[in-house]
Formats: sequence, C-alpha cells, structure tokens
Amino acid sequence: MTKAESLMVITNGQDLIRTTGCKIQTMSNLTIIMESNRTQVHTDVIAMFVFSPGIVDADTANDVAEAVYCYLLPVMVILGTTGNVLSLIVLCVQKKKDTITTSLTALAIADTGYIVTTFIRHTSCIMGKYDAIFARNFTTLMYGQMVVVNIVFARISGVITAVISTERSMAVLIPLKVRNILTNQRMAIIYVIVYIGSIVLIGPVFFMGESYWTTNPRTNTSYVTYAYTTWYKNNKEFADNYRDIFLNIVFRFFPTVVVCVNTGLIIYGVRKSRQWRKEKTSTEDDAKRNRERKMNIMLLAICGIFLICTIPGLIFQSFTYATDEFSVFGRYRNMYRLSSAVSLLCQFLNSSVNFVVYILLNDRFLRTFLTLFGCARLATQSGVTATSITKDSSLSQHDTAKQTTKD
Repeated sequence: MTKAESLMVITNGQDLIRTTGCKIQTMSNLTIIMESNRTQVHTDVIAMFVFSPGIVDADTANDVAEAVYCYLLPVMVILGTTGNVLSLIVLCVQKKKDTITTSLTALAIADTGYIVTTFIRHTSCIMGKYDAIFARNFTTLMYGQMVVVNIVFARISGVITAVISTERSMAVLIPLKVRNILTNQRMAIIYVIVYIGSIVLIGPVFFMGESYWTTNPRTNTSYVTYAYTTWYKNNKEFADNYRDIFLNIVFRFFPTVVVCVNTGLIIYGVRKSRQWRKEKTSTEDDAKRNRERKMNIMLLAICGIFLICTIPGLIFQSFTYATDEFSVFGRYRNMYRLSSAVSLLCQFLNSSVNFVVYILLNDRFLRTFLTLFGCARLATQSGVTATSITKDSSLSQHDTAKQTTKD
C-alpha cells in the first residue's frame, strides 16, 4: 500500500470527494479508504489515478487475472480437491503406517485446506459476472479472517514440505540413526506441533482487521467494509514488522532454503550410494533398492515442484519490499496485479499435483488405489494382487533404512 498525496474518488457514481494523505487498499473493483489525515471513508468507489501504466498495460493485467481467477482456478479446484481427497483415502486405508505415509497425509490435509479457502476467497470473479454488488460485498467479507485462514494452510504446507525433505535427507545420509530418531509416532507429533504452532504464530494477523456490514447514509444501502482494528492502530509498527518481516522469513523464506538445501543433500547421498549398490546382484536386494529409488524420486519431485512453484512468489514478495511503486496503486500496479495472479496460480498448482506424483512414482500408493476403487483387474494385469499390496504395505522405513545401511 502507498500513500497518495491527492486522490479523487467517485462515491457510488454521484459524489466527488477529495482526500489528502490517505492510505488505500483495493480488492478487485472495490477500493477502501483505510486511513486519512482529514477523514475516514468506507464506501464503494472508483479511483482515478494519474500514474503511467508501467511495464504492463491494464488490459493485459486484467485479462491474465480474469483467466486465472475465473477460469483456471475453478478447474484446478475440482481436480486438486479430488486428488487430495483420494490421496487421503488411500493413505488412511494402508494398513502399515510409516513416516512417509504420515508425512503425505499431513501434507494432503494442508493442501486441501489451501485449495478450498483460496477458491472461497476468489469466487467473486465468477459472482461478479452475475451480480457485481454481491461480488464486491462477498470479496470484502472474505478479505478479513478468511485470508488469514488461507495463509495458515499455505504456510503449513510449506513447513511440512521442509520437514519431509529433512526426513528424507537424513534417511539417505544416516539411515541407521534416522530410524531411531524419526519414528512414525514422533513424526506425527512434529506435524501436530507444526499445525498448532503455525496457527499460534499467524493468529495475531487475524485480529488486525475486520469486515462488517454498514449503511451508506446517502443512498441508505447496506454494504460490507473492511477496517483495521483498534489493536492494530495502537500497535501498527510492531504489527507491520511482525506480519511483513517475521512471518515471511519464518514461513516463506526459511522453508524454501531448507527444502533447497535438503534437495541437494538427497541428490548427493543418492549418487554417493550408487557405487555400493553396483556390487549387489541379489534379486531381493534389487527389488528393495528399486523401491527405495522410487521413494527418493517421488520425494525429490515433491520438493522440486515446491521450489518451482514457490520461487515466483518469493520474487514477487521481494519486489514489494524493494519499491513502493510495485504495489496496488504504484506505477507498476498492472505488473503487480499480473504477478499476483501468476504467483497464486503457482501456489495452487503446488497444492494440486501431488496426487499425480504419487500415482506415477509410488508403487504401493498406486496398487492400493487400483484395488480400492475397483480396478483390481488392472492391478492383476500389472502383476499386482491384493496379497502383494498387504505384503508391500508392511515395508516400513525401518526396512528401507536397514537395506540402505547394508549397501
């Protein structure tokens, strides 16, 4: 948000109001005057600015945003939610629960929550095509607490990915020790702490603003507005630093660095162990090594997708810190709107594709899925039976770590 020295605002298409030194924030077509040196206004407005269009013109930015919010997100919501729900069902049905199963279950819950809350936030794009006023009110109503809930799920997903990468790097580098350090029960406790800790740390943002219904005295119509709370106004400097700096470092930059480092360690450990594996000729050893190799590839794919989909958001966030012109009302506001839509699309993709990764790279997951949903014939044609599923499901991290140690 930036300070505008002079702003001309058309209120409900009738009255013209001039305010000076105000701080403003926008949501789609709804602009809200948050603070002003002269007055405080909460109304539906259309703002006129004299800034140059910047790198991207308004039509391009609006077209991209509409394509993402109105067309791509609804399709990805259906596919992503279905995939995550199916993942949860398959993971819960598997009889033997190891650390990987626990990790993927925790990740699927967070991804599902993120997808659902993101869609709720942005359904106004579709609503606006039928009822613009209702869409604006809905957007403002969701802007307060729903945004915080959405952020909580997004940040939990990132932290869980960091934990998964850490567990896998330890399993590759120190397999004998990790089986005693990171047991299935301890991993479950870690994920409970991640969920609770994230809610506690992000919770204060929940109380920084509120959406509520009010009445326009000039038109005698009700509408939803958003305003900062008294607590935020009394602790503005601390609240801004806590939200914009501390939380972003803890939940965005730090997990990304951890995943990046662990991905490198996993690749290094896998390559190093290949020299030992070449000496093994046992069919049983080959089968176990193949399962372990696919597990490492699957988790590397999850980490890789996370990094690819997260980095655009980090770059976007960095530009908002670097200059005030890269903001909703800055010189590069069109680029800001376009980048925001692309960043959201990347995060959405990260939460939607894991089911496909599991199907392609996790044999046990695929076999359980085929049998569970009436595709036993396909499983049989692939040389898989219900008995082999049960047998394979008993392979725990202990077996994998033991085999890696022997190698």
